Amino acid sequence: MKNKLHKRFFIGPMTKNVAACVMRANRKLNIFGFVPSRRQIETVELGGGYVNNWTTEEFSKACKGPTILRDHAGPGQGKEKDDGLQSIKADLKSGIIFIHIDPWKEVKNVDEAIIKTHDLMKFAVDNGNAFFEIGTESAIFPYTPTELHNFLEGVRKKSPNLFKRVVYGVVQSGTQVLASGNIGKFDEKISTEMCNIVHDFGLRAKEHNSDYLMLEDFELRANCGVDSFNIAPEFGVIETSCVLDILQDHPELKKEFIKLCYESKKWKKWVKKKPTQLDATKICGHYNFATQKFQSIKEATNDPEFDKKICSQINKKLSFLLDVNGKITKPFGVR
Repeated sequence: MKNKLHKRFFIGPMTKNVAACVMRANRKLNIFGFVPSRRQIETVELGGGYVNNWTTEEFSKACKGPTILRDHAGPGQGKEKDDGLQSIKADLKSGIIFIHIDPWKEVKNVDEAIIKTHDLMKFAVDNGNAFFEIGTESAIFPYTPTELHNFLEGVRKKSPNLFKRVVYGVVQSGTQVLASGNIGKFDEKISTEMCNIVHDFGLRAKEHNSDYLMLEDFELRANCGVDSFNIAPEFGVIETSCVLDILQDHPELKKEFIKLCYESKKWKKWVKKKPTQLDATKICGHYNFATQKFQSIKEATNDPEFDKKICSQINKKLSFLLDVNGKITKPFGVR
């Protein structure tokens, strides 16, 4: 079962179009999975998510095929501050059994993370046939290779049986997404060390924030031992850029779209300084696609190929990743 859950690329279902394109692409080569965050997709009991207004229950039915790995499950990861338990329970009830346990926003150190990770894993297994990814990305809680080792060892010691259900350990390779680019500085030495640690525990190494990388970037990471990659915001930016291109022929509608996105303020978490309205739109446009206002703008273009044009651009990125997969394939655990 654990091997079946492994995929090379996990894509954030940023929009309905992205989800549809990933499902189609996955039929060619089964290397894609979904990583919905709690803000993107959430149980109806907690108000649903911003992607197509999908609830967990609806998304799990609509997006069959690719493995669904709940991204960043845990306390403080949803729209409202909570313990994350209701969300995990709804995931399992909906058939989402692969869960990234991430309490790191609410802990102060590795020892606390060990206890909280164990407790959340136990809760999940008590409520369903759950499997896990553990650890987090540097933007939430940076850890050293030694701390990663101590964390994994601590979780394993608390419950060897629960640890057998862990598929991935998160390695921190220096990636960091800001605005519409990856500003992180890749550290080959640390990446290799962290991957070796994760592999020594019998797990696969997963990197987050692998957006905007080129072929040579993926190859370098794979050579260090990274087995899988998360890519999310980049797909939202791809679709938003395509929408802006389509609206070039509709200046007034383009103004309405930019105003909608800028006033949503969804760009704030992705920037360090205030951007132009156009740049803000490119960063956060996807947060607004499920709104009635955007649907009205889309309909006003009278463009019967609106979504087809968008999917063409999304498919180019997915084709690139298919090509990457063919060039970086190496046996699990080789270092």
